Amino acid sequence: MSEEEGGFARQARALTDRNFERQRQDLKRLQAQEMKARQDARARELRAFADNRDRAVADHRRHIDRIDQGERQALQAFQARRTSLGGRLVGLVRGQAHYARQEAAIQQRFEAQRLTKHVQLERMQARQHQAERQARERHDREHGAAVKRHAQDRDELLGWQDKARERQVKDHTRALVEQQLRQALRQEQERERPQEHGLARAWSRTA
Repeated sequence: MSEEEGGFARQARALTDRNFERQRQDLKRLQAQEMKARQDARARELRAFADNRDRAVADHRRHIDRIDQGERQALQAFQARRTSLGGRLVGLVRGQAHYARQEAAIQQRFEAQRLTKHVQLERMQARQHQAERQARERHDREHGAAVKRHAQDRDELLGWQDKARERQVKDHTRALVEQQLRQALRQEQERERPQEHGLARAWSRTA
């Protein structure tokens, strides 16, 4: 191999190495973008779960507050009836135990409503917990699969580059040689053009 051919081969190897490095960096960037998208999606999912938990507790608190308010109003109305003239007469006839039973019934009714809301909250929280656990397991499973796939893609790219390196170097070397030949041909044509122009002028004067 001549020195000039060796120079072309060195340039071709350097060009091949740059192209291969760019391919590796492109793959690395795409994989990083995919993982970033997965992380962002997971973060949004976690925020949604947290919002759902907070909303469930807030809704539960509002339901309990309304029940408490309803109980207070019911007891106030009961006390108003009890202390009225007719209520006092009923108490004299039926005894205070009658009103005690009515007051207990009111309290039990609203306590049953509170208990229902507590049970509903617990069931909702259990469903939320199950959904969060399933989402976490799915994310871990998909993340693990993505990591494995990315490693395989990198290995496949490296394997392809190893196999294609010599062919790529030869192709680049041939392209560089052809480029050099075309450039030399253009330079030769440019040198010959003024000479042809001068001869044409000389012939025109002698004609």
